[in-house]
Amino acid sequence: MKVVRSFVVLCLSIPLWGANPWAPIPAEVWAIKEGPKGAVVLEERVRFQLREMETIYRVRIFTEEGRNAAAIPDLPKEALGIQGRTVYPDGREIAFDSQKDFAERKIEAGGREYAQVHLMAPGVTSDCVVEVRWKERSNGYREGLPKRFSDGYYGRWTVGNPYPTQLCAVEVAKNFSFAFFIAGGTVGKSESSEKDGFRVITYRNLPAMEALPYSMLATNGFPRMEIFWQPDDLIRAINRGADGYWSEAFDLIYKRDYEDSVDKGGAFRQLSADLLKGLPEGPQAKAKELLARLEARVKNISMPTAREKAALSKSFWDDYEYKRLDKAAASGLASARGMRLMYYHLLKAAGIYPKIAKLVDREQNLFNYARLNAWQFDHEILGIAEEGKADLWIDPGNRYAAPGVIHPDYQAVPMLVYAPQDAKTWRPLRDVLPAAPPTFNTRTYAYNLELGEDSDQFEVRAQFRGYPEYAERYHYLSYEAADQSRLLKESFEKSSKTLVISKAAVLDVTDPAKDVSWEVKGSREQESGRRREVFPFPGMPWPLPVPDRLDVPRSVPIVLPYLVSHTATCTFEVPRGYRFNPPGVLESGNDFGTVKWSASFQPETRKATVQLAVEVAAINRSASQWRAFREYLGWIQDACTRALVLTKED
Repeated sequence: MKVVRSFVVLCLSIPLWGANPWAPIPAEVWAIKEGPKGAVVLEERVRFQLREMETIYRVRIFTEEGRNAAAIPDLPKEALGIQGRTVYPDGREIAFDSQKDFAERKIEAGGREYAQVHLMAPGVTSDCVVEVRWKERSNGYREGLPKRFSDGYYGRWTVGNPYPTQLCAVEVAKNFSFAFFIAGGTVGKSESSEKDGFRVITYRNLPAMEALPYSMLATNGFPRMEIFWQPDDLIRAINRGADGYWSEAFDLIYKRDYEDSVDKGGAFRQLSADLLKGLPEGPQAKAKELLARLEARVKNISMPTAREKAALSKSFWDDYEYKRLDKAAASGLASARGMRLMYYHLLKAAGIYPKIAKLVDREQNLFNYARLNAWQFDHEILGIAEEGKADLWIDPGNRYAAPGVIHPDYQAVPMLVYAPQDAKTWRPLRDVLPAAPPTFNTRTYAYNLELGEDSDQFEVRAQFRGYPEYAERYHYLSYEAADQSRLLKESFEKSSKTLVISKAAVLDVTDPAKDVSWEVKGSREQESGRRREVFPFPGMPWPLPVPDRLDVPRSVPIVLPYLVSHTATCTFEVPRGYRFNPPGVLESGNDFGTVKWSASFQPETRKATVQLAVEVAAINRSASQWRAFREYLGWIQDACTRALVLTKED
């Protein structure tokens, strides 16, 4: 069972395993020698009981490709009582009982730019069986789940594996004190039974859970499991329906985060007086200016610059309390959570009562108003209402995120909004955070080429607005200028082996008053001859990644990162002795967006200009539109790889 993200809490007393916890491997297991992906998960079983979480994982590997199935992505550092073995067809086996017996393997995790550490069982070959089991103390809230799962309040899983699975079982003790449910998907059929004081949910013969491009776990059709603590007051509120439950959750939990035990005296009182002077008229204009002033005075060191990180005391976080706004105002330092709380109280002091939105990361789950789980949220933002205008959503916890910039993983999916009726009354609302339009999110690249005999020299200036600007800033913020340049240089060199980069500079990363941009200079190797090709946009990131294979069937929804306008211009002078006939315009569009590529040539000046304009106009579509999406990606690929041909004049 793949651990998807934040979980709930459990604690346990760990009994010793028996001397030999494994049954003999039957002949029919060794007879498995064919199948997709080179491995079959024989059994995955997770057991929940008070103070303890137990996991069993058994896999048959029968090809070289299948060896990766022995990599355990979620073996916790706190695992206890590890017992495992790698068994071979001739009866030999390698036993192991410690994390030290595993080899570490780093796996790059797709667009998120981080590596996951998977632990590889010892002795794995292309023909073996690996069996491993472990227990974990449930040291989170009320000893329900391990603390690593949202401090033990909430856990969520997708039932399934990247490999075909013969049996996947979840066992929950009848006296388990946390709420539990599995939401069935379109894949697999559950069997429910009771055994030895446990409720057992079993799935058999699940297919491999593919990591499909442009998809989400929450909509891939596999069953989803959640475990969470339900406070007694909220259990009683369930009888009042969803509206009553969410109203009670606000009063009992969420409102207290913003209003209870907040120290607003001393330095914060003075900071508030300073920041409120001379604010512009209108709630949204006030809110924008107030955010800029706050970020100029208080640093969000949950996202520090390289210098701030180096200067921060090692003991700073030991006694940090996010509700001590007086202390944050005095030191000029706060966490992301502290910045959001400080901004909330500054808004109130300015006469603005913001909406509070509770968000779920769409990569992990989708908010369901009818699923009465108060802990299912991943993030919070504040909304500013103004008559005659759409709500302005602000994320003060994301450093330097301009007003309106919200991470795409929270866009175009359901959210829970608390709208203030007055200073004391808030009403829960089901809503959807709109996807920011392409005109809000922009990437612009300006290239200039100089065509030489053996190479093409190029310069490019890239500018960004909206979420792309924030993403670039966040990517480089924690690095010194030299390391920023190194990362940018490496990204270009990685894009093509023919590129040689002589200069790379990232600009204005730590200046929120200016949009982040960058400049790159380099060259591309070129062969001289009667015919030469010119690539107008060397090293440019594409508007959307295009998977290696598109000719595959699709049964799950299509989900794009975010709406964006991606434009690029290239100018160059055609060398004397060469002739250039601009190719025809490429211009296409469908429900997913538009792609336009054009080239022009001025014989008088010998100046050639190439223009690219791509608009991503759809955030999610049904699987039935997979053909149209493939067509759209094909246009992007054609436009981004199109070369210009120059021929020597006779």
